[in-house]
Amino acid sequence: MRFHLDTIPIWEAYKSAPPCPLCHALAGAEERYLDGFLGGSVMEPAMRVETNRKGFCQEHWRALHAQQKVLPVALLLHTNMAEQLKAVEKAIDVMASGGKKSMEQITKAAENIAGSCVLCERLAMTLNQYVRTLLYMYDTESDFRAAFAQSSGFCLPHFAAVCRGSETWLRGKRREDFTAVLCTIEKNALKQAAEDVYAFTQMFDYQNAAMEPGPRTKAAVINGICKMHGG
Repeated sequence: MRFHLDTIPIWEAYKSAPPCPLCHALAGAEERYLDGFLGGSVMEPAMRVETNRKGFCQEHWRALHAQQKVLPVALLLHTNMAEQLKAVEKAIDVMASGGKKSMEQITKAAENIAGSCVLCERLAMTLNQYVRTLLYMYDTESDFRAAFAQSSGFCLPHFAAVCRGSETWLRGKRREDFTAVLCTIEKNALKQAAEDVYAFTQMFDYQNAAMEPGPRTKAAVINGICKMHGG
């Protein structure tokens, strides 16, 4: 199972030792999805039906545009607008004619567009699979249990996801052991992150001007943000 495709992103994340291995693994998945949307699949009928209907959130439209492949983005955007603006235009016509509940219709149409993102949906499904795979690896691989015990836990959103997942995918003594290890490493990691941020603030005290901060202190702010909110 160790070299099964599903385990590779998890092992790679733990070897990289980031503040949150699930954030690290999902960042890689996001890049692969972005490449896929702008590659050959941009012309596949099934893919276009999905992207036309759901579109992307603002963050992921901007991420697509940042890939410097403007024509594929324009093709996606053009057909997505043609599909999604139908409901908005219809609601505007109702409002212009003084129809009842017109404000409710146009608000709902606009909110549906703003809240729909095919890439967010895929990342949510990928996260669920990664959590399940991680827990499977903890249950069945002694090497992974050792790596997990030496890790820095997760960001708080993914800590919650792993806690929920353990209720489904682990049983009995293994779940008890996992919970004990998880709580220990998470508590220690959060404490360390807070101490590192404090150490960073002390860099600007004139009394410490001669001190050379270590790599962990230099990265304390971004690591602290990642630890609290993911990213």
